Amino acid sequence: MPSFELASAVVALVVLSSLTGVEFCVAAFFHPVVNRLAPRATMAAHALSAARLGAAMPAWYALSALTALLAACGAASPVATWMWSFMTAAIALIIAFTIVVLVPINSAIARGVGDAANANEGRRMRADIARWDRLHRLRTFALSAVVVVEMAAALA
Repeated sequence: MPSFELASAVVALVVLSSLTGVEFCVAAFFHPVVNRLAPRATMAAHALSAARLGAAMPAWYALSALTALLAACGAASPVATWMWSFMTAAIALIIAFTIVVLVPINSAIARGVGDAANANEGRRMRADIARWDRLHRLRTFALSAVVVVEMAAALA
């Protein structure tokens, strides 16, 4: 395996695997724990994490797509090129899904903490959190599948 091919595959795997790991931790550990807090604390924690992670994740997703694209360009075999190209397209679709579906919900959660004392607003925010959690699990599953294909591509 030529050095650029190996280096680009390793970097792409590290970037996407670490992103997927963070998304998994949010879905499997952070949100379930936060959802057991008192309602105001739950909403405050979700609003703060939505704002913080919402600011950091776009660059991480873009870097994941870019490193997969670089690995596609550096792949030595046609099969590896196809697999890396497929993963680049899959990551692009996940990014589009995130922008169109999850970002609006995340933005509502991030700004909703100020009105959480209002009963109707609190119900709306809890519904947004539940919806975001369900869709986030779907995205995390998709990212996990892409990581598995990336591992196979790195070995191809």
